[in-house]
Amino acid sequence: MLIKADSVASVPAAGMMTNLPCPECGERGTRLGRKSEQVLQELRRRSERRYVSPYFLATVYVGLGRKEQALISLENGYADRSTFMVITKDDPELDPLRSEPRFLALLRGMGVEK
Repeated sequence: MLIKADSVASVPAAGMMTNLPCPECGERGTRLGRKSEQVLQELRRRSERRYVSPYFLATVYVGLGRKEQALISLENGYADRSTFMVITKDDPELDPLRSEPRFLALLRGMGVEK
């Protein structure tokens, strides 16, 4: 289910209803466009108060073209055993990382390489 929000100001109520850290996390990465930087700041702010899966940060970083930060976030998600990591192998948002050796090593480490 994708939740669309008009602004990050609507994050608190919608994020709590979906169990996602923010409503934009349902639309992640490349679909966020110019909102990506704003969503990234909101995720960082929320992570100061509660756990935010590094997986969400990774998808936003991919949308911003920041592969290194995305890979670091995914590695952190793996180390944290984030439940969202189960979709790493098939998530189209992560397609820009598929040829990266670190991404392939991560999939191997998870036991889900293609």
